[in-house]
Amino acid sequence: MIYDMREWTIRFFAADCADDAFDDGSTFGCSVAGCPANYGITPKGIVVCGDYREIVRDVQQVKAQHATPHAMVVITVRNGFAMEFLSKLNAIVGKIPVAGGGVIPAANREGRTVPHTQDAAVLLIYDDRYRWTAQWYNFHETIREEIQVRAASKHVILSIREDGQDVAAQAWYHTCKERCQIAPDDFEQIAFSNREGYNLHLSNEGEFALHTGSDVPFDGRLSVRKLNRNALVQGVKEQAARKNSLLFACAGLKRFIPDGITLGENAAIAFFGGEILRSKDNIRFSNLILSSLIGEIAQSG
Repeated sequence: MIYDMREWTIRFFAADCADDAFDDGSTFGCSVAGCPANYGITPKGIVVCGDYREIVRDVQQVKAQHATPHAMVVITVRNGFAMEFLSKLNAIVGKIPVAGGGVIPAANREGRTVPHTQDAAVLLIYDDRYRWTAQWYNFHETIREEIQVRAASKHVILSIREDGQDVAAQAWYHTCKERCQIAPDDFEQIAFSNREGYNLHLSNEGEFALHTGSDVPFDGRLSVRKLNRNALVQGVKEQAARKNSLLFACAGLKRFIPDGITLGENAAIAFFGGEILRSKDNIRFSNLILSSLIGEIAQSG
């Protein structure tokens, strides 16, 4: 479904909130972890909703009618299938600034977007009052340059190659956390990262494997990173203080960030189930990252 050009209020609400109150035809947002957030800028643009195939078709149509958007915000519901969808969007819109995140579900229902959608909601921004830029930040620091993993699928790692042998992924990860003095039930402070520099969140899959939030690369080559908690807090404070910044932070990092972060004029921060960013020449679905979109007032003349 295509919602015609208008100014959009960008609003993020708690996952257990009665979101129907926000579905007014001019609000764009989704359920997030923790406190609600409202962006102080109301960008002009067109919203596209539906399943992934419908959205790709409709974004092509919008571009044909209105030219390439200035920037894009993407909210995904079916996060496990997001990467192929994002690549198709990238092929249409090119190297425009992009940020976004995955919805957070409530205890008794799936995550929701406004406007309501099946797979994703996309805000195509056509607003020349602002100059849009996107950035992302990884506050996990490399502790091992490369490991070789064996995967059963895009989201399941079976084993890690160590000293010429395949070690069950869960056992290897548990040992790594022990060496770093990280609790066994902590899945946020040690992450795998690909060569583009963004993270894959890990969780247990069955008795031996690991499940990843973002896709495992085809060649199975990853690095290992550990969260720098001080850098995280300082980085979030700096980016949140920027005027007109819209920040998409990982819900898994929320517990390390103190409440009461000071926000710059019009700024907003919310916590998502995965973050969307531009990495090199493509759009990616990542984990344990801070992704941002900033609208600087365009200079007249």
